[in-house]
Amino acid sequence: ELLDQTERELMFLEILKLIESPALLPAGPPRKKDWETRWLKILGKFTANEYALDQLIPDFFQRARPIRVGPDYGWPLDQNFELNLYAVFRRWLFQTYLSQSRIIYEFACGTGFNLVELAKLFPDKELHGLDWVYPPKEIITLLAKRYSYKMTGHIFDVAEPDPNFLLDPQSAILTINGLEQLGTNFEPFLQFILEKSPELCVQIEPLDDLYDTAKLTDYLALKFSQKRHYLSGYLLRLRQLEKEGRIKIIRVHKMSCGLYHEGHSFVIWKPIKGGINV
Repeated sequence: ELLDQTERELMFLEILKLIESPALLPAGPPRKKDWETRWLKILGKFTANEYALDQLIPDFFQRARPIRVGPDYGWPLDQNFELNLYAVFRRWLFQTYLSQSRIIYEFACGTGFNLVELAKLFPDKELHGLDWVYPPKEIITLLAKRYSYKMTGHIFDVAEPDPNFLLDPQSAILTINGLEQLGTNFEPFLQFILEKSPELCVQIEPLDDLYDTAKLTDYLALKFSQKRHYLSGYLLRLRQLEKEGRIKIIRVHKMSCGLYHEGHSFVIWKPIKGGINV
C-alpha cells in the first residue's frame, strides 16, 4: 500500500530527523566488536534451534517497516516482503553471473546466509566464506558438517587484507554489503582483488555514485549513507580503473529499494589479466 501525500511527508521528516540524530552512529572498523556480538548471537540461535537454516537470516530482514520503491514509499502487505524480494533478486543474480564459476569466495559473509543459497543452487561448487570476526567461521564449519556443504570459513578483514591469503585465480569474488563498512577506505581491498586477479567480481553494495541528487528520495539516501560513513566513491574508482585498461565493467544496476538507502545496487566486473598498470 503506497503512502499518501501526508504519510509520505511524515516519512521524509522521520528520515531527516534520523540523519540529524546523534544516535545514528558511523559504521566502520571502530564497530567491529559490535559485529562480533551480533553474529555471535546468531551462532547461539543457530545451535540452540537444531541448526535450522532460517536462524541465519540477519535481523535487518525481519523488521516490519515501510519500503521505498523508486520515488515512492509503501507498507508491504506481507511482513516478509523485503526478505522475499531479496531472495528472488539474489537467486537471479547468482544464477545469471555465478553459474560458471568453479570456486566462489564471499568476503564479509556474515551469518553464511548467502553461502547457503549458493550451496543449494550449486552443490558441486567450492565455497569460501570470509569475515573479519570469528563467529561466521564457526557457523560455516557447522554448516559444512551438518549439511555436507562444500564450504570453508576463514577470518579475513577487508579493511586490512592479508596479502598472503591464497585465492584461486579461476574463481569469483562475491560481496553483499560487505564493503559497506569501509567508507572511502576501500583501496587496500581493491588492490588485493587486482593482485589476486579472479575471473569475476559480483558486488551488491551501496553505490553512492548512482544517486541522482535532483530527486528527494536519492538526496536523502545519500545523506543517510554519508552520515553512516558507508562505502563512497567505489564505482567512480572502478570506472577510472576501466579507463586505465585494468578492469572490465560488465554491468551496473541501481536498485531503488530499501527504506533509508539503496544497499542492493550492484556492479559486475572483472580484472583484465596483464592489463595496463597506469
